[in-house]
Amino acid sequence: MFVPYLRHSFGWSVADISWGSAITEIMVTIVSLLAGVLLDRYGARRMILLCIPAFGLAFAAMSLLGGSLWQFHRGYALLPLIGVGVLPGAWVKVTAGWFDRRLGLAIAVATLGIGFGARSCCSSRSAGRRRRHRRRWLRFRTERLVRTVCRSYMRHGR
Repeated sequence: MFVPYLRHSFGWSVADISWGSAITEIMVTIVSLLAGVLLDRYGARRMILLCIPAFGLAFAAMSLLGGSLWQFHRGYALLPLIGVGVLPGAWVKVTAGWFDRRLGLAIAVATLGIGFGARSCCSSRSAGRRRRHRRRWLRFRTERLVRTVCRSYMRHGR
């Protein structure tokens, strides 16, 4: 997304810019192990609340880097380390812990998709307009359900 702008602003090649993504992926792989240890020790909620603003500030600080390619690569190497609490492991731990105590709701949410899929397959082709409206409505209801589950978790703790 930013490759053409970085290329135009700094004169770097696409390969040089793409190395930033590669470095980030390698660092995420390494840092994920550290994330697991930190999540077990300090808890997911604490890690998430600490790392979201830190990651945002670190990402914003990337705009202050000079035109040096090594600074760009170093910044992309440090982002996963600073944002260790926003990696998927933290969110999975929160979700798994919440559903562990609410197994019935977990099964209901998991099977919710089956009902949506069956409903959309059974619709006739001539009802395309109705189907689009129904999909929008289902998407809205699903997003609302997810928000409600997340709010409930945040209110009632780990």
